[in-house]
Amino acid sequence: MKKIFRNLPAWLLISVLAFFAALPAFAESGGVQRLFLSSGAGRDSAFVSVNASFSTSAGPRNLVMYGLREAQKEPLLAALSQSYDPKGTVPLKIEDPAFADAEKYDADSDLDSALCWAASVSNILWMSGWAGEYTSPRSGKPFASEDEVFDYYFSKFTNLGIDNIAGAVDWFFMGEFYNLTYSRGAELHASDPADGLRKDFISSRIQERLNLLRNPQQMEALEQYCDWTKDGASVFEANIGSLFMGEAEESEHAVTVAGIITDPAAASWEDRYQAILIIDSDDDASPTEAERPEEPGDAEMLASRASRPNAVTVYPLKYRTDSHNRPVWQVMGYGESSAEWIIFSVNRLRLRDPAFYDQFRETEGTRDVIRTADLTLERLFTTDRTEALRDMYMVEEDEVIVNVFRPGAPVSLNFFIANRSSETSLNEETRQGKTLSVSWSVMRDTDRTEIASGRSACEGNIDHGLEAGFLVCLNEKDGQPQSWPEGTYTVRLEVNPDHEIPEAYYGNNLPKEYSFEIR
Repeated sequence: MKKIFRNLPAWLLISVLAFFAALPAFAESGGVQRLFLSSGAGRDSAFVSVNASFSTSAGPRNLVMYGLREAQKEPLLAALSQSYDPKGTVPLKIEDPAFADAEKYDADSDLDSALCWAASVSNILWMSGWAGEYTSPRSGKPFASEDEVFDYYFSKFTNLGIDNIAGAVDWFFMGEFYNLTYSRGAELHASDPADGLRKDFISSRIQERLNLLRNPQQMEALEQYCDWTKDGASVFEANIGSLFMGEAEESEHAVTVAGIITDPAAASWEDRYQAILIIDSDDDASPTEAERPEEPGDAEMLASRASRPNAVTVYPLKYRTDSHNRPVWQVMGYGESSAEWIIFSVNRLRLRDPAFYDQFRETEGTRDVIRTADLTLERLFTTDRTEALRDMYMVEEDEVIVNVFRPGAPVSLNFFIANRSSETSLNEETRQGKTLSVSWSVMRDTDRTEIASGRSACEGNIDHGLEAGFLVCLNEKDGQPQSWPEGTYTVRLEVNPDHEIPEAYYGNNLPKEYSFEIR
Protein backbone atom coordinates (compact mmCIF):
# COMPACT_ATOMS: atom_id res chain seq x y z
CA MET A 1 0.00 0.00 0.00
CA LYS A 2 1.50 3.30 -1.09
CA LYS A 3 2.27 5.76 1.70
CA ILE A 4 1.19 9.35 1.13
CA PHE A 5 3.23 11.87 3.13
CA ARG A 6 3.07 15.03 1.05
CA ASN A 7 1.34 18.11 2.47
CA LEU A 8 1.86 16.86 6.05
CA PRO A 9 3.33 19.34 8.57
CA ALA A 10 6.62 18.29 10.15
CA TRP A 11 5.12 17.49 13.55
CA LEU A 12 2.52 15.24 11.97
CA LEU A 13 5.07 13.60 9.69
CA ILE A 14 7.10 12.56 12.73
CA SER A 15 3.95 11.14 14.32
CA VAL A 16 3.09 9.29 11.11
CA LEU A 17 6.52 7.69 10.86
CA ALA A 18 6.47 6.65 14.51
CA PHE A 19 2.97 5.30 14.11
CA PHE A 20 3.66 3.18 11.05
CA ALA A 21 6.81 1.79 12.59
CA ALA A 22 4.58 0.04 15.14
CA LEU A 23 1.52 -0.57 12.93
CA PRO A 24 0.77 -4.24 12.24
CA ALA A 25 0.52 -5.36 8.65
CA PHE A 26 -2.49 -4.26 6.65
CA ALA A 27 -4.79 -7.24 5.95
CA GLU A 28 -7.53 -7.91 3.44
CA SER A 29 -10.28 -10.55 3.71
CA GLY A 30 -13.80 -11.13 2.42
CA GLY A 31 -13.84 -8.00 0.25
CA VAL A 32 -12.97 -5.78 3.26
CA GLN A 33 -9.55 -4.28 3.97
CA ARG A 34 -8.62 -4.49 7.66
CA LEU A 35 -6.40 -2.14 9.57
CA PHE A 36 -5.41 -2.63 13.21
CA LEU A 37 -5.00 0.80 14.75
CA SER A 38 -3.66 -0.24 18.17
CA SER A 39 -3.66 3.36 19.37
CA GLY A 40 -3.10 2.43 23.00
CA ALA A 41 -6.09 4.53 24.04
CA GLY A 42 -8.04 3.36 27.07
CA ARG A 43 -11.75 2.67 27.24
CA ASP A 44 -12.29 4.71 30.38
CA SER A 45 -11.43 8.16 29.04
CA ALA A 46 -13.92 10.63 27.62
CA PHE A 47 -15.06 10.52 24.01
CA VAL A 48 -14.10 13.36 21.67
CA SER A 49 -14.62 14.25 18.03
CA VAL A 50 -12.24 15.22 15.23
CA ASN A 51 -12.68 17.61 12.31
CA ALA A 52 -9.43 17.58 10.36
CA SER A 53 -7.96 16.99 6.93
CA PHE A 54 -5.71 14.17 5.78
CA SER A 55 -3.79 13.59 2.55
CA THR A 56 -4.79 11.17 -0.20
CA SER A 57 -3.63 10.41 -3.73
CA ALA A 58 -6.49 12.57 -5.05
CA GLY A 59 -5.86 15.53 -2.78
CA PRO A 60 -6.92 16.44 0.77
CA ARG A 61 -10.00 14.88 2.32
CA ASN A 62 -11.70 15.88 5.57
CA LEU A 63 -12.75 13.59 8.40
CA VAL A 64 -15.57 14.58 10.76
CA MET A 65 -15.98 11.85 13.37
CA TYR A 66 -17.03 11.35 16.99
CA GLY A 67 -16.61 8.43 19.41
CA LEU A 68 -12.85 8.76 19.59
CA ARG A 69 -10.44 8.93 22.49
CA GLU A 70 -7.93 11.75 22.37
CA ALA A 71 -5.08 9.28 21.84
CA GLN A 72 -6.77 7.90 18.70
CA LYS A 73 -7.00 11.11 16.71
CA GLU A 74 -3.48 11.41 15.31
CA PRO A 75 -2.98 7.68 14.60
CA LEU A 76 -6.35 7.55 12.84
CA LEU A 77 -5.60 10.51 10.56
CA ALA A 78 -2.20 9.02 9.78
CA ALA A 79 -3.75 5.63 9.01
CA LEU A 80 -6.28 7.20 6.67
CA SER A 81 -3.51 9.10 4.88
CA GLN A 82 -1.82 5.79 4.21
CA SER A 83 -4.75 3.45 3.58
CA TYR A 84 -7.85 5.34 2.45
CA ASP A 85 -8.42 5.11 -1.30
CA PRO A 86 -10.52 8.10 -2.43
CA LYS A 87 -11.48 6.31 -5.65
CA GLY A 88 -11.93 2.85 -4.20
CA THR A 89 -15.07 0.78 -3.63
CA VAL A 90 -13.70 -1.62 -0.99
CA PRO A 91 -14.55 -0.89 2.68
CA LEU A 92 -11.77 -0.19 5.14
CA LYS A 93 -12.37 -1.78 8.56
CA ILE A 94 -10.35 -0.14 11.34
CA GLU A 95 -10.08 -2.09 14.59
CA ASP A 96 -9.10 -0.66 17.96
CA PRO A 97 -10.19 -1.76 21.46
CA ALA A 98 -10.97 1.87 22.34
CA PHE A 99 -13.88 2.12 19.88
CA ALA A 100 -17.41 1.70 21.26
CA ASP A 101 -18.95 -1.24 19.40
CA ALA A 102 -21.82 -3.16 21.00
CA GLU A 103 -21.98 -6.63 19.48
CA LYS A 104 -24.71 -9.22 19.32
CA TYR A 105 -23.85 -12.59 20.80
CA ASP A 106 -24.73 -14.50 17.64
CA ALA A 107 -26.07 -13.04 14.40
CA ASP A 108 -27.46 -16.44 13.39
CA SER A 109 -29.18 -17.45 16.63
CA ASP A 110 -32.65 -16.96 18.05
CA LEU A 111 -31.11 -15.15 21.05
CA ASP A 112 -30.29 -11.65 19.80
CA SER A 113 -29.91 -11.97 16.02
CA ALA A 114 -32.54 -9.29 15.28
CA LEU A 115 -31.45 -6.80 17.96
CA CYS A 116 -29.22 -4.68 15.73
CA TRP A 117 -31.39 -1.70 16.72
CA ALA A 118 -30.63 -2.30 20.40
CA ALA A 119 -26.90 -2.49 19.75
CA SER A 120 -26.98 0.71 17.73
CA VAL A 121 -29.00 2.55 20.38
CA SER A 122 -26.61 1.26 23.05
CA ASN A 123 -23.68 2.75 21.15
CA ILE A 124 -25.22 6.20 20.80
CA LEU A 125 -26.52 6.31 24.39
CA TRP A 126 -23.04 5.41 25.61
CA MET A 127 -20.96 7.68 23.38
CA SER A 128 -23.30 10.66 23.88
CA GLY A 129 -22.79 10.49 27.65
CA TRP A 130 -26.40 9.76 28.61
CA ALA A 131 -26.10 6.11 29.67
CA GLY A 132 -23.04 6.62 31.86
CA GLU A 133 -24.93 8.56 34.52
CA TYR A 134 -27.53 5.85 35.16
CA THR A 135 -27.46 2.64 37.16
CA SER A 136 -28.04 -0.60 35.30
CA PRO A 137 -31.05 -2.50 36.71
CA ARG A 138 -29.17 -5.65 35.69
CA SER A 139 -26.06 -5.12 37.80
CA GLY A 140 -27.14 -2.48 40.32
CA LYS A 141 -24.05 -0.50 39.33
CA PRO A 142 -23.56 2.41 36.89
CA PHE A 143 -23.38 1.33 33.25
CA ALA A 144 -19.71 0.80 32.45
CA SER A 145 -19.80 0.19 28.69
CA GLU A 146 -21.95 0.06 25.58
CA ASP A 147 -22.02 -3.74 25.98
CA GLU A 148 -23.73 -3.41 29.38
CA VAL A 149 -26.35 -1.08 27.88
CA PHE A 150 -27.03 -3.65 25.17
CA ASP A 151 -27.26 -6.39 27.80
CA TYR A 152 -30.02 -4.34 29.48
CA TYR A 153 -32.02 -4.10 26.24
CA PHE A 154 -31.46 -7.79 25.56
CA SER A 155 -32.94 -8.70 28.94
CA LYS A 156 -36.18 -6.81 28.22
CA PHE A 157 -37.06 -7.21 24.53
CA THR A 158 -38.07 -10.08 22.28
CA ASN A 159 -35.69 -10.97 19.46
CA LEU A 160 -37.32 -9.02 16.63
CA GLY A 161 -36.52 -5.81 14.79
CA ILE A 162 -38.24 -2.44 15.18
CA ASP A 163 -39.07 0.45 12.86
CA ASN A 164 -38.81 3.18 15.48
CA ILE A 165 -35.34 3.76 16.89
CA ALA A 166 -36.65 6.83 18.72
CA GLY A 167 -39.01 4.53 20.61
CA ALA A 168 -36.04 2.51 21.85
CA VAL A 169 -34.39 5.66 23.22
CA ASP A 170 -37.66 6.79 24.84
CA TRP A 171 -37.96 3.43 26.59
CA PHE A 172 -34.51 3.89 28.15
CA PHE A 173 -35.51 7.21 29.72
CA MET A 174 -39.31 7.28 29.93
CA GLY A 175 -40.24 3.59 30.05
CA GLU A 176 -42.35 4.16 26.94
CA PHE A 177 -41.85 1.91 23.92
CA TYR A 178 -43.79 2.66 20.76
CA ASN A 179 -43.15 0.77 17.55
CA LEU A 180 -44.65 1.94 14.29
CA THR A 181 -48.09 0.61 13.44
CA TYR A 182 -48.34 -2.53 11.26
CA SER A 183 -44.74 -3.52 11.85
CA ARG A 184 -44.18 -6.97 13.25
CA GLY A 185 -41.50 -5.87 15.62
CA ALA A 186 -39.90 -6.44 18.98
CA GLU A 187 -41.99 -6.21 22.11
CA LEU A 188 -41.21 -5.97 25.79
CA HIS A 189 -41.37 -9.31 27.54
CA ALA A 190 -43.79 -7.62 29.95
CA SER A 191 -44.75 -4.02 30.71
CA ASP A 192 -42.98 -3.02 33.90
CA PRO A 193 -43.84 0.09 35.96
CA ALA A 194 -40.15 0.26 36.88
CA ASP A 195 -39.07 0.77 33.25
CA GLY A 196 -37.67 4.20 32.51
CA LEU A 197 -34.52 5.46 34.16
CA ARG A 198 -35.58 9.12 34.04
CA LYS A 199 -39.37 9.21 33.76
CA ASP A 200 -39.71 12.99 33.93
CA PHE A 201 -37.39 13.56 30.96
CA ILE A 202 -39.01 13.75 27.53
CA SER A 203 -36.23 12.21 25.46
CA SER A 204 -38.32 12.63 22.30
CA ARG A 205 -37.26 16.28 22.39
CA ILE A 206 -33.56 15.53 21.90
CA GLN A 207 -34.11 13.32 18.86
CA GLU A 208 -34.70 13.95 15.18
CA ARG A 209 -35.25 11.61 12.24
CA LEU A 210 -33.83 12.68 8.87
CA ASN A 211 -35.35 10.90 5.86
CA LEU A 212 -32.61 10.71 3.23
CA LEU A 213 -34.95 9.25 0.62
CA ARG A 214 -37.10 12.36 0.73
CA ASN A 215 -34.23 14.80 1.14
CA PRO A 216 -30.79 13.32 0.36
CA GLN A 217 -29.13 16.68 1.00
CA GLN A 218 -29.76 16.12 4.72
CA MET A 219 -26.57 14.05 4.62
CA GLU A 220 -24.98 17.40 5.51
CA ALA A 221 -26.24 16.93 9.08
CA LEU A 222 -23.47 14.38 9.64
CA GLU A 223 -20.81 16.86 8.64
CA GLN A 224 -22.31 19.52 10.88
CA TYR A 225 -23.26 17.65 14.05
CA CYS A 226 -20.62 14.90 14.23
CA ASP A 227 -18.28 17.76 15.11
CA TRP A 228 -18.82 18.01 18.86
CA THR A 229 -17.30 21.48 19.08
CA LYS A 230 -20.35 22.94 17.30
CA ASP A 231 -23.83 23.78 18.55
CA GLY A 232 -26.21 20.85 18.22
CA ALA A 233 -23.47 18.22 18.65
CA SER A 234 -25.02 14.76 18.23
CA VAL A 235 -24.61 11.04 17.68
CA PHE A 236 -26.31 9.15 14.87
CA GLU A 237 -28.01 5.85 14.11
CA ALA A 238 -28.85 4.87 10.52
CA ASN A 239 -31.42 2.59 8.94
CA ILE A 240 -30.01 0.83 5.90
CA GLY A 241 -31.40 -1.72 3.48
CA SER A 242 -30.87 -3.33 0.09
CA LEU A 243 -32.49 -2.32 -3.16
CA PHE A 244 -35.05 -4.84 -4.45
CA MET A 245 -35.14 -4.95 -8.26
CA GLY A 246 -33.45 -1.58 -8.16
CA GLU A 247 -36.14 -0.07 -5.91
CA ALA A 248 -35.90 1.18 -2.34
CA GLU A 249 -38.35 -0.96 -0.37
CA GLU A 250 -37.76 -0.80 3.39
CA SER A 251 -34.82 -0.68 5.74
CA GLU A 252 -33.51 -3.99 7.04
CA HIS A 253 -30.72 -3.16 9.44
CA ALA A 254 -29.71 -0.59 12.04
CA VAL A 255 -26.13 0.64 12.40
CA THR A 256 -24.31 3.42 14.22
CA VAL A 257 -22.89 6.24 12.11
CA ALA A 258 -19.67 7.63 13.59
CA GLY A 259 -18.77 10.18 10.96
CA ILE A 260 -18.32 11.25 7.36
CA ILE A 261 -15.42 11.84 4.96
CA THR A 262 -15.80 14.79 2.59
CA ASP A 263 -14.01 16.27 -0.39
CA PRO A 264 -13.71 20.00 0.39
CA ALA A 265 -12.91 20.74 -3.27
CA ALA A 266 -16.03 19.02 -4.67
CA ALA A 267 -18.03 21.05 -7.16
CA SER A 268 -21.43 20.02 -5.74
CA TRP A 269 -22.93 18.69 -2.52
CA GLU A 270 -23.66 15.37 -4.26
CA ASP A 271 -19.91 14.86 -4.77
CA ARG A 272 -18.88 16.29 -1.41
CA TYR A 273 -19.79 13.25 0.71
CA GLN A 274 -17.24 10.56 -0.11
CA ALA A 275 -17.50 7.94 2.62
CA ILE A 276 -19.46 7.12 5.75
CA LEU A 277 -18.06 5.58 8.95
CA ILE A 278 -20.21 2.81 10.39
CA ILE A 279 -20.17 0.76 13.60
CA ASP A 280 -22.03 -2.51 12.93
CA SER A 281 -23.27 -5.07 15.47
CA ASP A 282 -23.25 -7.75 12.77
CA ASP A 283 -19.66 -7.59 11.58
CA ASP A 284 -18.29 -9.81 14.37
CA ALA A 285 -21.50 -11.22 15.79
CA SER A 286 -20.77 -14.94 15.85
CA PRO A 287 -18.96 -16.77 18.65
CA THR A 288 -16.34 -19.36 17.84
CA GLU A 289 -17.20 -23.01 18.39
CA ALA A 290 -14.99 -23.01 21.46
CA GLU A 291 -16.95 -20.20 23.12
CA ARG A 292 -20.42 -21.35 22.09
CA PRO A 293 -22.05 -23.37 24.91
CA GLU A 294 -25.38 -25.03 24.16
CA GLU A 295 -27.26 -22.75 26.55
CA PRO A 296 -25.13 -19.69 27.31
CA GLY A 297 -25.91 -17.78 30.49
CA ASP A 298 -26.26 -14.02 30.73
CA ALA A 299 -22.75 -13.56 32.11
CA GLU A 300 -21.25 -15.71 29.36
CA MET A 301 -23.01 -13.76 26.63
CA LEU A 302 -22.01 -10.40 28.11
CA ALA A 303 -18.38 -11.50 28.36
CA SER A 304 -18.42 -12.85 24.81
CA ARG A 305 -19.90 -9.63 23.39
CA ALA A 306 -17.38 -7.49 25.26
CA SER A 307 -14.44 -9.57 23.98
CA ARG A 308 -15.23 -9.09 20.27
CA PRO A 309 -13.02 -6.78 18.19
CA ASN A 310 -14.26 -3.18 18.26
CA ALA A 311 -14.21 -1.58 14.85
CA VAL A 312 -15.30 1.32 12.67
CA THR A 313 -15.64 0.61 8.95
CA VAL A 314 -15.19 3.25 6.27
CA TYR A 315 -17.64 2.62 3.42
CA PRO A 316 -17.43 4.58 0.15
CA LEU A 317 -20.62 6.50 -0.65
CA LYS A 318 -22.24 6.78 -4.07
CA TYR A 319 -25.00 9.25 -4.93
CA ARG A 320 -27.29 7.64 -7.51
CA THR A 321 -30.93 6.97 -8.35
CA ASP A 322 -33.08 3.88 -7.91
CA SER A 323 -35.32 2.31 -10.57
CA HIS A 324 -37.96 5.02 -9.96
CA ASN A 325 -35.37 7.75 -10.51
CA ARG A 326 -35.37 8.68 -6.81
CA PRO A 327 -31.99 9.85 -5.47
CA VAL A 328 -30.39 7.51 -2.93
CA TRP A 329 -27.10 7.20 -1.04
CA GLN A 330 -25.54 3.81 -1.71
CA VAL A 331 -23.16 2.26 0.83
CA MET A 332 -20.56 0.67 -1.42
CA GLY A 333 -19.26 -2.79 -0.53
CA TYR A 334 -21.69 -3.39 2.34
CA GLY A 335 -22.58 -7.02 3.01
CA GLU A 336 -21.21 -10.21 1.54
CA SER A 337 -23.67 -10.54 -1.34
CA SER A 338 -24.04 -8.55 -4.54
CA ALA A 339 -26.99 -6.61 -3.06
CA GLU A 340 -26.90 -2.84 -3.29
CA TRP A 341 -27.37 -1.26 0.14
CA ILE A 342 -28.62 2.29 0.68
CA ILE A 343 -29.26 4.61 3.63
CA PHE A 344 -32.97 5.19 4.25
CA SER A 345 -32.73 7.54 7.22
CA VAL A 346 -30.48 8.71 10.02
CA ASN A 347 -31.67 9.32 13.56
CA ARG A 348 -29.97 12.09 15.47
CA LEU A 349 -29.58 12.12 19.28
CA ARG A 350 -28.20 15.22 20.99
CA LEU A 351 -25.21 14.92 23.32
CA ARG A 352 -25.90 14.86 27.03
CA ASP A 353 -26.47 18.32 28.45
CA PRO A 354 -27.79 18.76 32.02
CA ALA A 355 -29.76 21.80 30.83
CA PHE A 356 -31.96 19.50 28.74
CA TYR A 357 -33.36 17.94 31.92
CA ASP A 358 -34.93 21.24 32.91
CA GLN A 359 -35.81 22.29 29.38
CA PHE A 360 -37.65 19.06 28.48
CA ARG A 361 -39.02 17.99 31.83
CA GLU A 362 -42.58 16.64 32.12
CA THR A 363 -44.44 18.44 34.91
CA GLU A 364 -48.16 17.82 34.25
CA GLY A 365 -48.50 14.29 32.90
CA THR A 366 -48.81 11.14 35.00
CA ARG A 367 -45.56 9.66 33.58
CA ASP A 368 -47.35 6.31 33.79
CA VAL A 369 -47.47 4.80 30.30
CA ILE A 370 -49.20 1.64 31.53
CA ARG A 371 -52.32 3.17 33.07
CA THR A 372 -52.51 6.40 31.03
CA ALA A 373 -52.81 7.12 27.32
CA ASP A 374 -49.99 9.05 25.67
CA LEU A 375 -50.81 10.81 22.41
CA THR A 376 -48.37 12.03 19.78
CA LEU A 377 -48.75 13.33 16.25
CA GLU A 378 -46.89 10.87 14.06
CA ARG A 379 -47.40 12.20 10.53
CA LEU A 380 -49.55 14.46 8.41
CA PHE A 381 -50.02 15.22 4.73
CA THR A 382 -52.34 17.15 2.46
CA THR A 383 -54.76 15.33 0.16
CA ASP A 384 -57.75 16.01 -2.08
CA ARG A 385 -59.79 13.34 -0.31
CA THR A 386 -62.69 14.39 1.88
CA GLU A 387 -62.87 11.20 3.96
CA ALA A 388 -60.18 10.33 6.49
CA LEU A 389 -57.81 7.45 5.97
CA ARG A 390 -57.94 5.83 9.39
CA ASP A 391 -54.85 3.76 8.66
CA MET A 392 -52.19 3.39 5.98
CA TYR A 393 -52.34 -0.38 5.78
CA MET A 394 -51.87 -1.45 2.14
CA VAL A 395 -51.89 2.22 1.07
CA GLU A 396 -49.04 3.79 -0.85
CA GLU A 397 -48.34 7.38 0.18
CA ASP A 398 -48.00 8.45 -3.45
CA GLU A 399 -51.59 7.37 -4.05
CA VAL A 400 -53.08 9.72 -1.46
CA ILE A 401 -50.68 12.62 -0.94
CA VAL A 402 -51.37 15.79 -2.94
CA ASN A 403 -49.01 18.73 -2.58
CA VAL A 404 -50.25 20.91 -5.46
CA PHE A 405 -53.91 21.99 -5.74
CA ARG A 406 -55.77 24.07 -8.28
CA PRO A 407 -57.68 27.15 -6.99
CA GLY A 408 -61.05 26.20 -5.57
CA ALA A 409 -60.23 22.50 -5.11
CA PRO A 410 -60.75 20.88 -1.68
CA VAL A 411 -57.59 21.01 0.44
CA SER A 412 -57.66 18.44 3.24
CA LEU A 413 -55.17 17.48 5.92
CA ASN A 414 -54.96 13.79 6.86
CA PHE A 415 -53.05 13.19 10.10
CA PHE A 416 -52.29 10.26 12.38
CA ILE A 417 -52.34 10.28 16.17
CA ALA A 418 -50.52 7.51 18.00
CA ASN A 419 -51.31 6.21 21.46
CA ARG A 420 -47.97 5.18 22.95
CA SER A 421 -49.44 3.70 26.11
CA SER A 422 -48.42 0.14 26.91
CA GLU A 423 -51.87 -1.02 28.02
CA THR A 424 -54.45 1.81 28.03
CA SER A 425 -56.54 2.56 24.94
CA LEU A 426 -58.28 5.85 24.32
CA ASN A 427 -61.95 4.93 24.19
CA GLU A 428 -65.32 6.03 25.53
CA GLU A 429 -64.50 4.82 29.03
CA THR A 430 -61.07 6.44 29.31
CA ARG A 431 -62.22 9.68 27.63
CA GLN A 432 -64.66 10.17 30.54
CA GLY A 433 -66.85 12.43 28.43
CA LYS A 434 -63.95 14.62 27.32
CA THR A 435 -63.12 15.47 23.70
CA LEU A 436 -59.83 14.88 21.95
CA SER A 437 -59.25 18.03 19.89
CA VAL A 438 -56.64 19.33 17.51
CA SER A 439 -55.96 22.99 16.75
CA TRP A 440 -54.79 23.98 13.28
CA SER A 441 -53.91 27.06 11.25
CA VAL A 442 -52.93 27.79 7.64
CA MET A 443 -50.35 30.47 6.85
CA ARG A 444 -49.66 32.06 3.47
CA ASP A 445 -45.89 31.89 3.09
CA THR A 446 -45.38 35.10 1.10
CA ASP A 447 -46.61 37.50 3.78
CA ARG A 448 -47.04 35.16 6.79
CA THR A 449 -50.75 35.91 6.91
CA GLU A 450 -53.01 33.40 8.65
CA ILE A 451 -55.86 32.70 6.25
CA ALA A 452 -57.67 29.90 8.10
CA SER A 453 -57.68 28.27 11.52
CA GLY A 454 -59.87 26.09 13.67
CA ARG A 455 -60.33 23.42 16.28
CA SER A 456 -61.55 19.97 15.30
CA ALA A 457 -62.74 17.01 17.35
CA CYS A 458 -61.20 13.57 16.77
CA GLU A 459 -63.83 10.89 17.34
CA GLY A 460 -63.22 7.18 17.68
CA ASN A 461 -60.87 4.92 19.58
CA ILE A 462 -57.08 4.86 19.46
CA ASP A 463 -55.87 1.51 20.75
CA HIS A 464 -52.71 1.33 22.83
CA GLY A 465 -49.59 0.85 20.79
CA LEU A 466 -51.39 1.87 17.59
CA GLU A 467 -52.34 4.98 15.66
CA ALA A 468 -55.46 6.25 13.93
CA GLY A 469 -55.98 8.71 11.10
CA PHE A 470 -58.24 11.77 11.05
CA LEU A 471 -59.02 14.49 8.51
CA VAL A 472 -59.65 18.25 8.51
CA CYS A 473 -60.96 20.08 5.42
CA LEU A 474 -58.83 23.21 5.57
CA ASN A 475 -60.55 25.47 3.03
CA GLU A 476 -64.14 24.43 3.65
CA LYS A 477 -66.72 27.04 4.62
CA ASP A 478 -70.44 26.40 4.89
CA GLY A 479 -69.90 23.00 3.32
CA GLN A 480 -68.09 24.31 0.23
CA PRO A 481 -64.36 24.65 -0.59
CA GLN A 482 -63.14 28.22 -0.72
CA SER A 483 -60.77 29.48 -3.41
CA TRP A 484 -57.41 30.69 -2.09
CA PRO A 485 -54.89 32.71 -4.15
CA GLU A 486 -52.08 30.89 -5.90
CA GLY A 487 -48.93 30.47 -3.83
CA THR A 488 -47.33 28.31 -1.16
CA TYR A 489 -48.92 27.64 2.23
CA THR A 490 -48.00 25.98 5.51
CA VAL A 491 -50.47 24.20 7.77
CA ARG A 492 -49.63 23.74 11.46
CA LEU A 493 -51.33 21.13 13.67
CA GLU A 494 -51.26 20.44 17.43
CA VAL A 495 -52.86 17.54 19.32
CA ASN A 496 -54.73 17.92 22.63
CA PRO A 497 -53.63 21.56 22.97
CA ASP A 498 -55.56 22.25 26.18
CA HIS A 499 -54.64 18.90 27.81
CA GLU A 500 -58.31 17.98 28.08
CA ILE A 501 -57.49 14.30 27.63
CA PRO A 502 -55.25 13.01 30.48
CA GLU A 503 -51.86 11.80 29.22
CA ALA A 504 -48.68 10.29 30.55
CA TYR A 505 -46.69 12.98 28.71
CA TYR A 506 -47.87 16.30 27.34
CA GLY A 507 -44.40 17.57 26.46
CA ASN A 508 -44.09 15.23 23.48
CA ASN A 509 -47.26 16.60 21.81
CA LEU A 510 -45.07 18.55 19.45
CA PRO A 511 -46.88 20.56 16.74
CA LYS A 512 -46.00 19.66 13.17
CA GLU A 513 -46.11 21.56 9.92
CA TYR A 514 -46.70 20.58 6.31
CA SER A 515 -46.39 22.68 3.15
CA PHE A 516 -48.54 22.68 0.01
CA GLU A 517 -49.05 24.81 -3.07
CA ILE A 518 -52.00 26.24 -5.01
CA ARG A 519 -51.46 26.97 -8.67
